[in-house]
Amino acid sequence: MLFAFALILTACGTDSHHFKIEGRLLHLNQGEFYVYSPTGDIDGVDTLKVEAGRFALEIPCEKPTTLMIVFPNFTEQPIFAEPGKTVDIKGDASHLSEMTIKGSKANELMNGFRKRIAHASPPEKKRIAIETIQDNPHSPIGPYLVATYVLDDRKPDYGEALRLVELMRREQPDNNELLMLRGKVEQLRQSALGGRMPNFSLRDINGNVVSGSSLAAAPLAVVVAWSTSYYESLSLLQQVRMWQERSGGQVKFLTICADPDVRQCRESLRNGQLTCQTICDGNMFDSRAMRLFGFYNLPGNAVFRRGQLIGHGLSQQELNDKLQPYLTR
Repeated sequence: MLFAFALILTACGTDSHHFKIEGRLLHLNQGEFYVYSPTGDIDGVDTLKVEAGRFALEIPCEKPTTLMIVFPNFTEQPIFAEPGKTVDIKGDASHLSEMTIKGSKANELMNGFRKRIAHASPPEKKRIAIETIQDNPHSPIGPYLVATYVLDDRKPDYGEALRLVELMRREQPDNNELLMLRGKVEQLRQSALGGRMPNFSLRDINGNVVSGSSLAAAPLAVVVAWSTSYYESLSLLQQVRMWQERSGGQVKFLTICADPDVRQCRESLRNGQLTCQTICDGNMFDSRAMRLFGFYNLPGNAVFRRGQLIGHGLSQQELNDKLQPYLTR
């Protein structure tokens, strides 16, 4: 587990078995953020508390790894951890995307990348990300750039993603994150080519079993990823409730909540009067359910016809078009 604590900053560093974050945010006196490792190198999700605008975090760290800080609006900030390193974060709470992180080459390279894409269009961001990876194949920021700017796209280029992963693996042969990323790309590419419903058995928030076989047996199955902190996903949930009412049982719905607090998930479902099965284990994007369906952004969705994938990451209108043949007037 991570060990988060608030304190008055000092100049002391950390030993070779730990990584330390120190920081200060303007216009935020008190608050808390969530921190997790998307690679699974650190177990669980912990809370980083902000007191008088200051915060500090020290974690056990034996090898380079990626941490994600999750802000209240559900945007994420990657931090690239290394044993024995201390980084310093400075920024404005009203402009979190403009924060700077100093203290290691990887985080400073990421600062430069963020500045370059500050006013860029999505295609231009993707181009700059690819260029940054090609110019710095040894850098640990590469896997994050591939996942965020090459894969998280309406028309992801799996071939380009694999090319970049192999380029980085030649420079970073011991980086297990690249092996995980390669597996993820292959999984997503197979899904895009007509993949099948994953074979799984999980418990929903009421303790009932949810299985891949039960979803695959439905004429149409829709899986939706969401969070109470993301307005667009809450709007989609209202559409799910309407579709469920009009489907007459022909469509089976499953939602996956990325909230770290299961109680908050339950309350949102109750307020929205949504009755379909929901999985929420508190592990956010690191949950098994999120990984099974290749959800790395919110809201996410996957549509299966008799267990065959026919849509992934669709817009709300595209989802509605897929559902129309199964809805009563």
